[in-house]
Amino acid sequence: GQHDEIDRVDVNGGNVIKVLDDARDPNISSDGKKLAFFRFDYTTYLGGLWIADIDGKNARQIVENDSFIAISNPRWSPDQQSVLFAASGAPRKKLPGAISATTREKLAPCYLDLFATCLITRAFAHGLPWDLWLVSADGKKFEKVTDVGADSPQPAWSRDGKQIAFFDSTGIYVADREKKLVFEIIKGGGYGGFDWR
Repeated sequence: GQHDEIDRVDVNGGNVIKVLDDARDPNISSDGKKLAFFRFDYTTYLGGLWIADIDGKNARQIVENDSFIAISNPRWSPDQQSVLFAASGAPRKKLPGAISATTREKLAPCYLDLFATCLITRAFAHGLPWDLWLVSADGKKFEKVTDVGADSPQPAWSRDGKQIAFFDSTGIYVADREKKLVFEIIKGGGYGGFDWR
């Protein structure tokens, strides 16, 4: 059967140490002390979001397996108070403390200082529509960050935590956390990793 695990490997390529079993898609907090990761149940085809100490100890689930159709790409916030993740479909159950994306986050015709125009709509996508969500590290508060139906978005935080960039098959976008707007930066995207440093 299918098996996932998170391992730590020395830089020189030797000494492989298993950190977590039945876990994948790890993200390390900016202070280097915590992991966010997913566990996927291959019998139900549902996955949940977990956090743990960097050595894999004290693991606990903060998003239950049946909360969404699918979830992926966990990213710790710069202050380590919450975890950003991509989710497909509407929540399948009531989420504690849930805050929805505003209308402005759904559609944001605008101009950036860099003269980039934007209008966030999705007329087509290759797969299921996804949006970005935040969950507090204790799992008690959820916030929907976008309502754009992205195609497999790969998110990355700005260092100050005020913006979230994401990359999908249609382009690169930035969600401004203070203005509650989503800006299109570049048309034409793809699939794969994404980082903002």
